[in-house]
Amino acid sequence: MGKQDELIVGIPRNELFSPGQYIRGFERYGAVVEECLVRMRRHMAFRYRSQCEDDPTFKQFIPYCLITRGDEIFMVRRLSKSTETRLHDKHSVGIGGHMNPEPGVHIDFKELLQRNMDRELDEEVVIQRRSSEYDLPREIFGMVNFDGDPVGAVHIGIVYRIYVEAGVEVEVNEPENMVGGFVSLDEARRAPNLETWSEACIKGLMGK
Repeated sequence: MGKQDELIVGIPRNELFSPGQYIRGFERYGAVVEECLVRMRRHMAFRYRSQCEDDPTFKQFIPYCLITRGDEIFMVRRLSKSTETRLHDKHSVGIGGHMNPEPGVHIDFKELLQRNMDRELDEEVVIQRRSSEYDLPREIFGMVNFDGDPVGAVHIGIVYRIYVEAGVEVEVNEPENMVGGFVSLDEARRAPNLETWSEACIKGLMGK
């Protein structure tokens, strides 16, 4: 099955925001984000990716994970061999991808989000753990939304912050497709060819 044939999770744009509310750029977790999460849970829908990649009336959900270690953040750069051609040579601090339903399994929105986020993390990176029982502390950090370009117009990011302890190492899973490592927030902010979502999230982390 090709990517365009996969079933993904999203929401009709007109159901995403309450009247008078809108997210432009990064919005830290609070009342606006919580209301969006409620509406996502209530109005989430499944569509084939080919049906919505060019349809701005439908917003595809993207779990977008920021991996932080103290004052550092994990940054990647996608190489030319990466299958995501639109991201070639771009720097990013977000690990994420589309949400997929689990056919035949009824689970709520929060669990579906968690399962997809864990899948993306497992596919993209290897995070050293202290033991098999070590669970990564995480929290919803906010949302990111840009409608000014064709890609942003059809996606919305649900931003999670993942905390790893000092000394814990993180490596990319496929070094032929991307390279990565921890950098300071200031280094991340000044990285060339930085993804729009990443730039907005870094400013959110820095309180700007």
